Amino acid sequence: SKKRLGTGSKGAKGMGASSAGIFRDDGTTQLQFLLRRKKFEAAMELLARLSPPAVHLVLSQLGPLAGGRESEVTLCLEMFAEESEKGARCDLVQALLAVFLQHHGSSLMEEGDGVEGDEGPTKEVKERADALSRLELAVRTGSRRLGSSLGSLSCFLKFLSNLQME
Repeated sequence: SKKRLGTGSKGAKGMGASSAGIFRDDGTTQLQFLLRRKKFEAAMELLARLSPPAVHLVLSQLGPLAGGRESEVTLCLEMFAEESEKGARCDLVQALLAVFLQHHGSSLMEEGDGVEGDEGPTKEVKERADALSRLELAVRTGSRRLGSSLGSLSCFLKFLSNLQME
């Protein structure tokens, strides 16, 4: 008899993922569960705990192309924006965002996604655009802050090295 993927002790996709706490009994991932409830801090902690292959797996399971909800992609963007605005885990956010864009970048770039006739963009597309704008602003602001801090550090080191030479 054939076993259905996503059932049994091996978890979804037959990868033993449920034992690692990635998949829930209903077939969704822990990340989907947390994003749908807007528990972004818990979702980031989950992603930080996962191995690189598990991160790829859970991020690839987001959105309608993977059988999820369209809102999951937008919620993930909102999570990255919120985390970028905090500025505490910039390296983690950048790494996660790179993986996320590998899986969802082309669908985010598609023109007319969610547009039906002359009605214009759907609510979901507008929300996604807002989340992308917020994320872009947060990343740019963080980059400027980092550049400013590095410039200040460079000046300080030059000052110290000139003092030592005298």
